[in-house]
Amino acid sequence: MVDYCNAVYLYLHKKGYNVELDFGKEQLPKKVRKHQLEQWNFILVAGENEMNLGTIDIRTRDNERAGKMRIDELHDYFQSILPSKSNMYEKFYEKAWDPKDFHVGTCRDEQKSGAPSSAPKASKDKSKLFVKDPMSSVTQMIQVTADIAGAPLEVEVTTDSKKSLIGRLPFLETSDGTILFDTGAII
Repeated sequence: MVDYCNAVYLYLHKKGYNVELDFGKEQLPKKVRKHQLEQWNFILVAGENEMNLGTIDIRTRDNERAGKMRIDELHDYFQSILPSKSNMYEKFYEKAWDPKDFHVGTCRDEQKSGAPSSAPKASKDKSKLFVKDPMSSVTQMIQVTADIAGAPLEVEVTTDSKKSLIGRLPFLETSDGTILFDTGAII
């Protein structure tokens, strides 16, 4: 029985469901009630009969019994009750990266042959990084990132943060005069 429950667990986990096993010593009604209070949407129960038939007994957190179902049919059932995606969902992701916009295999080909010809060229004009401590880990991280990207960077040590929009260091002034003050944006 334990092997069957583990097999069901692994099948559902592989399909992407959040599942747990409960081999505790409590009686079945107490286990079901406990998991209903924990707000699990479905409580799946397997016994000797379910194991022999390859099924599972399904209960909801509202104490409704959905009956017995084969495990593969259970996956299909779960998929059928998922709400359809809203228009806002589609609108939110309409500008997401799409593999159809890019040629297959270009990354590996470029790694073998060097820099891609279509890659954006780093500006030859230097950006200025204004910092208090040129040896800080943040400063060094920014310098390494600029080196890897091939972007010329000049580090200027200062305590004057007036140019920064938020009045703090570090900040970066790009060659076109743009001020970046968030470390994530600088990198």
